Amino acid sequence: MNKIKCLILVLGAATFGCAPQKDVKPTIENGEAIVGLASPIRLDFGQTEIHLGDYFEKPEKVDSVSFGVDADYSIDQGILTVESFNSDDPITFLTVSYEGVDYEIPVFKSRKQAFVFKYEPPSGDPQEIGLKGNFNGWNHKAGMLTKVDEVWYDTLILNPGLYEYQVVQDGEEMLDQTNPDKKDNGSGGFNSTFRVGAVAERPHISTYGYLGDSIVLHYPESLDEPLILWENQRLDENWYKRRGDRLSFPVPQSASELERSYVRVFAEDGEQRSNDVLIPLAGAKPVMNAADLNRTDKQTWSMYFMMVDRFVNADAANDLPVDDPEILPIANYYGGDLAGVNQKIEEGYFQKLGMNT
Repeated sequence: MNKIKCLILVLGAATFGCAPQKDVKPTIENGEAIVGLASPIRLDFGQTEIHLGDYFEKPEKVDSVSFGVDADYSIDQGILTVESFNSDDPITFLTVSYEGVDYEIPVFKSRKQAFVFKYEPPSGDPQEIGLKGNFNGWNHKAGMLTKVDEVWYDTLILNPGLYEYQVVQDGEEMLDQTNPDKKDNGSGGFNSTFRVGAVAERPHISTYGYLGDSIVLHYPESLDEPLILWENQRLDENWYKRRGDRLSFPVPQSASELERSYVRVFAEDGEQRSNDVLIPLAGAKPVMNAADLNRTDKQTWSMYFMMVDRFVNADAANDLPVDDPEILPIANYYGGDLAGVNQKIEEGYFQKLGMNT
Protein backbone atom coordinates (compact mmCIF):
# COMPACT_ATOMS: atom_id res chain seq x y z
CA MET A 1 0.00 0.00 0.00
CA ASN A 2 1.29 3.50 -0.72
CA LYS A 3 2.42 5.47 2.24
CA ILE A 4 0.08 8.37 2.84
CA LYS A 5 1.44 11.68 4.04
CA CYS A 6 -0.78 14.71 4.39
CA LEU A 7 0.35 18.14 5.50
CA ILE A 8 -2.60 19.85 7.09
CA LEU A 9 -2.62 23.59 6.61
CA VAL A 10 -5.10 26.17 7.73
CA LEU A 11 -5.20 28.64 4.86
CA GLY A 12 -7.28 31.74 4.32
CA ALA A 13 -9.72 32.54 1.56
CA ALA A 14 -7.19 34.78 -0.17
CA THR A 15 -4.78 31.88 -0.44
CA PHE A 16 -7.24 29.52 -2.04
CA GLY A 17 -8.97 32.11 -4.18
CA CYS A 18 -12.29 30.27 -4.08
CA ALA A 19 -15.42 30.39 -1.98
CA PRO A 20 -17.12 27.61 -0.07
CA GLN A 21 -19.43 25.57 -2.26
CA LYS A 22 -23.08 26.18 -1.55
CA ASP A 23 -24.58 24.90 -4.82
CA VAL A 24 -24.19 21.20 -3.98
CA LYS A 25 -26.31 19.65 -1.29
CA PRO A 26 -23.76 17.85 0.91
CA THR A 27 -25.72 14.70 1.65
CA ILE A 28 -24.89 11.12 0.81
CA GLU A 29 -26.07 7.71 1.95
CA ASN A 30 -23.54 5.98 4.16
CA GLY A 31 -23.50 2.23 3.60
CA GLU A 32 -22.24 0.08 6.45
CA ALA A 33 -21.84 -3.31 4.77
CA ILE A 34 -18.07 -2.87 4.34
CA VAL A 35 -16.17 -2.74 7.63
CA GLY A 36 -13.71 0.14 7.51
CA LEU A 37 -12.31 1.48 4.25
CA ALA A 38 -12.32 -0.84 1.26
CA SER A 39 -8.76 -1.64 0.19
CA PRO A 40 -8.07 -0.80 -3.47
CA ILE A 41 -8.20 -3.68 -5.92
CA ARG A 42 -4.89 -4.16 -7.71
CA LEU A 43 -5.37 -5.87 -11.04
CA ASP A 44 -2.88 -8.43 -12.29
CA PHE A 45 -1.24 -8.27 -15.71
CA GLY A 46 -3.59 -10.97 -16.97
CA GLN A 47 -6.71 -12.39 -15.39
CA THR A 48 -7.61 -11.21 -11.88
CA GLU A 49 -9.91 -12.91 -9.37
CA ILE A 50 -11.62 -10.63 -6.85
CA HIS A 51 -13.27 -12.36 -3.89
CA LEU A 52 -16.22 -10.20 -2.90
CA GLY A 53 -16.22 -11.99 0.45
CA ASP A 54 -13.11 -9.96 1.26
CA TYR A 55 -15.38 -6.90 1.33
CA PHE A 56 -18.87 -8.14 2.16
CA GLU A 57 -19.84 -10.63 4.85
CA LYS A 58 -22.46 -12.25 2.61
CA PRO A 59 -21.34 -11.89 -1.03
CA GLU A 60 -24.46 -13.75 -2.18
CA LYS A 61 -26.39 -10.57 -1.32
CA VAL A 62 -24.53 -8.56 -3.97
CA ASP A 63 -27.14 -7.22 -6.40
CA SER A 64 -24.82 -6.15 -9.23
CA VAL A 65 -21.31 -4.97 -10.07
CA SER A 66 -20.02 -2.54 -12.68
CA PHE A 67 -16.75 -0.83 -13.54
CA GLY A 68 -16.16 2.85 -14.16
CA VAL A 69 -14.62 1.91 -17.55
CA ASP A 70 -15.13 -0.88 -20.08
CA ALA A 71 -14.05 -4.22 -18.66
CA ASP A 72 -14.64 -7.86 -19.51
CA TYR A 73 -15.66 -9.70 -16.37
CA SER A 74 -17.86 -12.44 -14.98
CA ILE A 75 -19.15 -13.25 -11.50
CA ASP A 76 -19.80 -16.68 -10.03
CA GLN A 77 -20.27 -17.72 -6.40
CA GLY A 78 -18.99 -14.41 -5.08
CA ILE A 79 -15.83 -14.43 -7.21
CA LEU A 80 -15.49 -11.62 -9.72
CA THR A 81 -13.13 -12.60 -12.54
CA VAL A 82 -11.71 -9.71 -14.59
CA GLU A 83 -10.50 -10.91 -17.98
CA SER A 84 -9.40 -7.59 -19.39
CA PHE A 85 -9.41 -3.91 -18.56
CA ASN A 86 -10.18 -1.95 -21.72
CA SER A 87 -8.80 1.40 -20.65
CA ASP A 88 -5.48 3.18 -20.38
CA ASP A 89 -6.60 4.86 -17.15
CA PRO A 90 -4.37 3.82 -14.22
CA ILE A 91 -7.34 4.23 -11.83
CA THR A 92 -11.02 3.49 -12.04
CA PHE A 93 -13.57 2.14 -9.57
CA LEU A 94 -15.78 -0.87 -9.06
CA THR A 95 -19.37 -0.14 -8.06
CA VAL A 96 -20.97 -2.92 -6.04
CA SER A 97 -24.68 -2.70 -5.29
CA TYR A 98 -25.32 -4.53 -2.01
CA GLU A 99 -28.77 -4.66 -0.48
CA GLY A 100 -29.77 -1.57 -2.42
CA VAL A 101 -26.74 0.57 -1.50
CA ASP A 102 -23.89 1.37 -3.90
CA TYR A 103 -20.30 1.00 -2.71
CA GLU A 104 -17.30 2.18 -4.71
CA ILE A 105 -13.95 0.40 -4.47
CA PRO A 106 -10.84 1.91 -6.12
CA VAL A 107 -9.32 -0.24 -8.87
CA PHE A 108 -5.66 0.15 -9.83
CA LYS A 109 -4.63 -1.07 -13.25
CA SER A 110 -1.57 -3.29 -13.29
CA ARG A 111 1.59 -1.33 -14.05
CA LYS A 112 3.31 -4.46 -15.32
CA GLN A 113 4.32 -4.72 -18.94
CA ALA A 114 5.87 -7.31 -21.21
CA PHE A 115 9.63 -6.85 -21.58
CA VAL A 116 11.43 -8.99 -24.18
CA PHE A 117 14.96 -9.80 -23.02
CA LYS A 118 17.34 -10.84 -25.81
CA TYR A 119 20.84 -12.23 -25.45
CA GLU A 120 23.28 -13.23 -28.19
CA PRO A 121 26.35 -15.00 -26.74
CA PRO A 122 29.50 -13.23 -27.95
CA SER A 123 31.34 -16.56 -28.34
CA GLY A 124 31.00 -20.30 -27.93
CA ASP A 125 27.99 -22.55 -28.38
CA PRO A 126 26.19 -22.64 -25.00
CA GLN A 127 23.63 -25.35 -24.41
CA GLU A 128 21.72 -23.64 -21.62
CA ILE A 129 21.34 -20.00 -20.59
CA GLY A 130 19.33 -18.57 -17.69
CA LEU A 131 18.95 -15.22 -15.95
CA LYS A 132 19.13 -14.68 -12.21
CA GLY A 133 18.12 -11.29 -10.91
CA ASN A 134 16.07 -9.27 -8.48
CA PHE A 135 13.00 -10.05 -10.58
CA ASN A 136 13.08 -13.84 -9.98
CA GLY A 137 14.66 -14.29 -6.56
CA TRP A 138 18.13 -14.70 -8.09
CA ASN A 139 17.12 -18.14 -9.28
CA HIS A 140 18.32 -18.74 -12.84
CA LYS A 141 16.12 -21.83 -13.13
CA ALA A 142 13.15 -19.45 -12.96
CA GLY A 143 14.59 -17.41 -15.85
CA MET A 144 15.60 -19.92 -18.51
CA LEU A 145 16.01 -18.43 -21.99
CA THR A 146 14.73 -19.97 -25.21
CA LYS A 147 16.99 -20.16 -28.28
CA VAL A 148 15.66 -19.05 -31.66
CA ASP A 149 18.29 -19.14 -34.41
CA GLU A 150 21.34 -17.68 -32.63
CA VAL A 151 19.44 -15.45 -30.21
CA TRP A 152 18.29 -16.43 -26.71
CA TYR A 153 15.28 -14.64 -25.29
CA ASP A 154 12.51 -14.56 -22.68
CA THR A 155 9.44 -12.38 -22.15
CA LEU A 156 9.39 -10.95 -18.63
CA ILE A 157 6.26 -9.42 -17.07
CA LEU A 158 7.56 -6.64 -14.84
CA ASN A 159 6.67 -3.32 -13.26
CA PRO A 160 8.53 -0.27 -14.56
CA GLY A 161 11.91 0.10 -12.90
CA LEU A 162 15.60 -0.75 -12.95
CA TYR A 163 16.49 -4.44 -12.66
CA GLU A 164 19.78 -6.18 -11.87
CA TYR A 165 20.80 -9.57 -13.20
CA GLN A 166 23.54 -12.05 -14.01
CA VAL A 167 23.74 -14.43 -16.97
CA VAL A 168 24.18 -18.11 -16.08
CA GLN A 169 25.63 -19.86 -19.13
CA ASP A 170 26.07 -23.64 -18.87
CA GLY A 171 26.28 -23.26 -15.09
CA GLU A 172 28.78 -20.38 -15.15
CA GLU A 173 27.60 -17.06 -13.69
CA MET A 174 28.81 -13.90 -15.43
CA LEU A 175 28.01 -10.32 -16.36
CA ASP A 176 26.17 -9.78 -19.62
CA GLN A 177 29.10 -9.00 -21.93
CA THR A 178 26.73 -7.60 -24.55
CA ASN A 179 25.31 -4.98 -22.16
CA PRO A 180 27.49 -2.08 -20.94
CA ASP A 181 24.98 -1.09 -18.23
CA LYS A 182 25.92 -2.36 -14.80
CA LYS A 183 25.61 -1.51 -11.12
CA ASP A 184 27.74 -2.08 -8.02
CA ASN A 185 26.26 -5.06 -6.17
CA GLY A 186 27.55 -3.87 -2.78
CA SER A 187 29.71 -6.97 -2.37
CA GLY A 188 32.76 -6.05 -4.38
CA GLY A 189 31.30 -6.88 -7.78
CA PHE A 190 28.78 -5.72 -10.35
CA ASN A 191 25.45 -6.78 -11.80
CA SER A 192 24.24 -6.05 -15.30
CA THR A 193 21.08 -3.91 -15.45
CA PHE A 194 18.15 -3.18 -17.71
CA ARG A 195 15.27 -0.76 -17.35
CA VAL A 196 11.59 -1.43 -17.98
CA GLY A 197 9.49 1.59 -18.91
CA ALA A 198 10.42 5.24 -18.85
CA VAL A 199 11.55 7.29 -15.88
CA ALA A 200 8.74 9.71 -15.05
CA GLU A 201 8.17 12.01 -12.09
CA ARG A 202 5.15 10.95 -10.10
CA PRO A 203 2.44 13.64 -9.80
CA HIS A 204 1.84 14.77 -6.25
CA ILE A 205 -1.12 16.17 -4.34
CA SER A 206 0.78 18.17 -1.77
CA THR A 207 -1.45 19.88 0.80
CA TYR A 208 -5.03 20.44 1.87
CA GLY A 209 -6.90 22.94 3.98
CA TYR A 210 -10.42 23.74 5.12
CA LEU A 211 -12.40 26.78 4.03
CA GLY A 212 -15.99 27.32 5.12
CA ASP A 213 -17.55 23.92 4.58
CA SER A 214 -15.09 22.76 1.90
CA ILE A 215 -11.86 20.79 1.83
CA VAL A 216 -9.34 22.29 -0.57
CA LEU A 217 -6.48 20.36 -2.16
CA HIS A 218 -3.44 21.55 -4.03
CA TYR A 219 -4.17 19.49 -7.15
CA PRO A 220 -1.80 19.77 -10.16
CA GLU A 221 -3.50 20.71 -13.41
CA SER A 222 -1.80 17.76 -15.12
CA LEU A 223 -3.98 15.34 -13.16
CA ASP A 224 -7.18 13.95 -14.64
CA GLU A 225 -10.48 14.06 -12.78
CA PRO A 226 -10.20 12.70 -9.23
CA LEU A 227 -11.79 9.71 -7.57
CA ILE A 228 -13.06 11.09 -4.25
CA LEU A 229 -14.54 8.74 -1.67
CA TRP A 230 -16.21 9.51 1.63
CA GLU A 231 -16.03 6.23 3.50
CA ASN A 232 -16.88 3.83 0.62
CA GLN A 233 -19.22 6.13 -1.28
CA ARG A 234 -18.08 8.19 -4.25
CA LEU A 235 -18.42 11.95 -4.47
CA ASP A 236 -18.97 12.33 -8.20
CA GLU A 237 -18.23 15.30 -10.48
CA ASN A 238 -21.23 17.20 -9.12
CA TRP A 239 -19.52 17.44 -5.75
CA TYR A 240 -16.22 19.09 -6.58
CA LYS A 241 -14.82 22.12 -8.36
CA ARG A 242 -11.44 22.65 -10.03
CA ARG A 243 -9.84 26.05 -10.46
CA GLY A 244 -6.24 26.10 -11.63
CA ASP A 245 -4.29 23.86 -9.30
CA ARG A 246 -7.01 23.85 -6.64
CA LEU A 247 -9.64 21.17 -6.05
CA SER A 248 -12.41 21.83 -3.53
CA PHE A 249 -15.40 19.85 -2.31
CA PRO A 250 -17.76 20.02 0.70
CA VAL A 251 -17.79 17.50 3.51
CA PRO A 252 -20.97 15.39 3.32
CA GLN A 253 -23.51 16.32 5.99
CA SER A 254 -23.78 12.62 6.87
CA ALA A 255 -20.27 12.85 8.32
CA SER A 256 -21.65 14.96 11.18
CA GLU A 257 -23.41 11.83 12.47
CA LEU A 258 -20.11 9.96 12.91
CA GLU A 259 -17.34 10.56 15.42
CA ARG A 260 -14.77 9.53 12.81
CA SER A 261 -14.98 9.00 9.08
CA TYR A 262 -12.55 9.48 6.22
CA VAL A 263 -12.23 11.11 2.84
CA ARG A 264 -9.86 9.54 0.34
CA VAL A 265 -8.65 11.05 -2.92
CA PHE A 266 -7.05 9.08 -5.76
CA ALA A 267 -5.78 10.65 -8.97
CA GLU A 268 -3.72 9.96 -12.10
CA ASP A 269 -2.33 11.83 -15.08
CA GLY A 270 -3.10 9.26 -17.75
CA GLU A 271 0.24 7.52 -17.24
CA GLN A 272 0.62 6.87 -13.53
CA ARG A 273 -1.08 7.37 -10.19
CA SER A 274 -0.35 10.27 -7.88
CA ASN A 275 0.08 9.82 -4.15
CA ASP A 276 -3.13 8.85 -2.35
CA VAL A 277 -4.59 11.31 0.15
CA LEU A 278 -6.37 10.28 3.35
CA ILE A 279 -8.28 12.94 5.32
CA PRO A 280 -9.69 11.98 8.74
CA LEU A 281 -12.87 13.77 9.76
CA ALA A 282 -14.12 14.59 13.23
CA GLY A 283 -17.81 14.92 12.59
CA ALA A 284 -18.19 17.13 9.53
CA LYS A 285 -14.77 18.80 9.83
CA PRO A 286 -11.29 17.54 8.95
CA VAL A 287 -8.92 16.79 11.79
CA MET A 288 -6.49 19.72 11.78
CA ASN A 289 -4.18 18.62 14.59
CA ALA A 290 -2.46 15.23 14.68
CA ALA A 291 -2.79 15.25 18.47
CA ASP A 292 -6.55 14.90 18.02
CA LEU A 293 -6.13 11.46 16.45
CA ASN A 294 -6.54 8.52 18.80
CA ARG A 295 -5.82 4.80 19.08
CA THR A 296 -8.81 3.88 16.94
CA ASP A 297 -7.17 5.69 14.02
CA LYS A 298 -5.07 2.96 12.44
CA GLN A 299 -2.93 5.53 10.69
CA THR A 300 -1.49 6.53 14.08
CA TRP A 301 -0.09 3.06 14.68
CA SER A 302 3.71 2.86 14.64
CA MET A 303 4.50 -0.83 14.52
CA TYR A 304 7.70 -2.55 15.65
CA PHE A 305 8.56 -5.89 14.07
CA MET A 306 11.01 -8.24 15.72
CA MET A 307 12.41 -11.74 15.57
CA VAL A 308 11.75 -12.77 19.17
CA ASP A 309 14.68 -15.21 19.17
CA ARG A 310 17.07 -12.41 18.14
CA PHE A 311 15.69 -9.69 20.39
CA VAL A 312 16.38 -10.12 24.13
CA ASN A 313 17.32 -13.26 26.06
CA ALA A 314 15.74 -12.66 29.48
CA ASP A 315 15.66 -16.30 30.65
CA ALA A 316 18.67 -18.42 29.72
CA ALA A 317 17.04 -21.44 31.34
CA ASN A 318 14.84 -21.91 28.27
CA ASP A 319 17.66 -21.67 25.69
CA LEU A 320 17.59 -24.59 23.26
CA PRO A 321 20.31 -24.14 20.63
CA VAL A 322 20.74 -27.02 18.18
CA ASP A 323 23.81 -29.10 19.02
CA ASP A 324 25.14 -29.52 15.51
CA PRO A 325 28.58 -28.27 14.38
CA GLU A 326 27.28 -28.00 10.81
CA ILE A 327 25.05 -25.07 11.85
CA LEU A 328 26.78 -21.71 11.83
CA PRO A 329 26.45 -19.99 15.23
CA ILE A 330 24.82 -16.96 13.62
CA ALA A 331 22.11 -19.24 12.19
CA ASN A 332 21.44 -21.10 15.44
CA TYR A 333 18.93 -20.18 18.14
CA TYR A 334 19.97 -17.14 20.17
CA GLY A 335 17.70 -17.68 23.17
CA GLY A 336 15.50 -14.62 22.81
CA ASP A 337 12.12 -15.12 24.46
CA LEU A 338 8.78 -13.51 25.29
CA ALA A 339 10.15 -12.70 28.73
CA GLY A 340 12.66 -10.49 26.95
CA VAL A 341 9.91 -8.73 25.02
CA ASN A 342 7.97 -8.06 28.24
CA GLN A 343 11.14 -6.81 29.90
CA LYS A 344 11.70 -4.20 27.19
CA ILE A 345 8.04 -3.15 27.31
CA GLU A 346 8.30 -2.53 31.06
CA GLU A 347 11.54 -0.58 30.58
CA GLY A 348 9.78 1.75 28.13
CA TYR A 349 12.11 0.76 25.29
CA PHE A 350 9.44 0.85 22.59
CA GLN A 351 7.87 4.05 23.92
CA LYS A 352 11.25 5.80 23.68
CA LEU A 353 11.47 4.68 20.04
CA GLY A 354 8.06 6.22 19.34
CA MET A 355 6.44 2.82 18.84
CA ASN A 356 2.90 2.27 20.11
CA THR A 357 1.84 -1.02 18.54
